[in-house]
Amino acid sequence: MNDTVDVVVNGEPRAVARGATLLELLESLALDPRAVVVEHNRTIVRRPAL
Repeated sequence: MNDTVDVVVNGEPRAVARGATLLELLESLALDPRAVVVEHNRTIVRRPAL
């Protein structure tokens, strides 16, 4: 089993630790979750779900 999953962030492919939350991903990229919009399969993710 692979320990990472592949995601696309701003058009760039990235490997993210399996089980990481969106908030953890944003923090690892030094992004303020209050200042970004997260989309999953063309659906906006509401802040409480981060």
